[in-house]
Amino acid sequence: MYLKARDIADTTRRAHSRRIRRLVRWCEGEGEIDNTNDLIGRDVHVFKIEEFAEKEDGTDYSKETIRSTMNTTRVFLRWCESIDAVSQGLSEKVQSPSPENTRDETVDRTLAANILGYLATYEYASFRHCYVQLLWHAGLRLGGLTHST
Repeated sequence: MYLKARDIADTTRRAHSRRIRRLVRWCEGEGEIDNTNDLIGRDVHVFKIEEFAEKEDGTDYSKETIRSTMNTTRVFLRWCESIDAVSQGLSEKVQSPSPENTRDETVDRTLAANILGYLATYEYASFRHCYVQLLWHAGLRLGGLTHST
């Protein structure tokens, strides 16, 4: 029901299906949960610990795999809350590791004004001018706007 209710791209749908299947398998197996109404915060925490513990075969999951699975789990549980399939607030109990290799650097206002001033004077309406304008005024990260040059 969750996947049918979401208006998402096919690749996102497949990724969500794969990640949610992990939770469903755990609930049906180790979790011994037959009804989502029985799912509680402790279960979600135990799912994360058991699902991503280093396996006997040496399988070790990346922080990004764990993060994406838990973020999808949170979105799924939020949807479940909306149809009363789990208790309200359960989605807020999902813990994800923070992203790896992220930076929190920002561009100083004065520097941005100088860059935009230069572009407005010497490269008005160029691709770079429009790109920087959009990044700055929309408050986007550099990776938040894709482009091809």
